[in-house]
Amino acid sequence: VQVKLRSQARCPRPYLTGRLAGPALILIPKWNFHVSSSDNSTTLTGTYDAPLPGKYFLEIIAQFCYDFSYEVLEPNNSDPEKWSYNFGKDCLEEMLTNRLTHSMASINVTLEAADGYTGAGYWKLKENYSILVP
Repeated sequence: VQVKLRSQARCPRPYLTGRLAGPALILIPKWNFHVSSSDNSTTLTGTYDAPLPGKYFLEIIAQFCYDFSYEVLEPNNSDPEKWSYNFGKDCLEEMLTNRLTHSMASINVTLEAADGYTGAGYWKLKENYSILVP
């Protein structure tokens, strides 16, 4: 899944959370960050492992304007044994406007996971309730 932000985006390095909801509930746990040299736009690419084929609704939200995991650890001057992040660029995004995908955005997964699927855990829809599959 790729999210391309415009070159002058208000949040050039957002912290994203993504999920797919369908025959199973799947989180998109990691996003790779890339800046294009041609147009200075930012692209974030997330990957997922779908254990079951079917239609999945996609939701991507920007939780923070700046992904502090890119922040460089700096020594804490008051205590040289400790290191700290600079959270000065961090702000929690407004929950009513932080969704990046359309409410009906979806992905069709056509291949079934191989026998012995070893991806992350997921929730599988079973009858009228869901169960956690390790």
